[in-house]
Amino acid sequence: MKKRGQIEQIFIFVFIAVVIALLFLFGSDAIVKVFSLGKDVETEKFIQDLKQQIELVRTYNIGSKVSLENIEIPDQVKEICFEDYKIIVKAKEERTERIDFLKSDLDPTCVKSLDGIIAEKKIIGESFVLVRR
Repeated sequence: MKKRGQIEQIFIFVFIAVVIALLFLFGSDAIVKVFSLGKDVETEKFIQDLKQQIELVRTYNIGSKVSLENIEIPDQVKEICFEDYKIIVKAKEERTERIDFLKSDLDPTCVKSLDGIIAEKKIIGESFVLVRR
């Protein structure tokens, strides 16, 4: 009678060990996905903040300047490229955001930091926002 009880206990312990292993396996995968999603959200928020700041400059008077260095760049963003009518953010994936009134006077057009970058409202025929140093 005692041996039968001991054998049943072994199966219970093995079953519990398998359940715990599966919980760790699927739980750690879910945690990794949540962190990855969080980083994607940070990148998206950065893009929207940058776009919003540039759109805000457009509402100002001609000649108004705003520094873009106050916008915090997430760790996963490798480069920000300013080209005429678009911003390209290079992170895990490359994201292009179109802005119809944006012009760039940066050389090179891609930067790793926004230090010293200014958005300025100009008018030559039509009003636009010029990104420069």
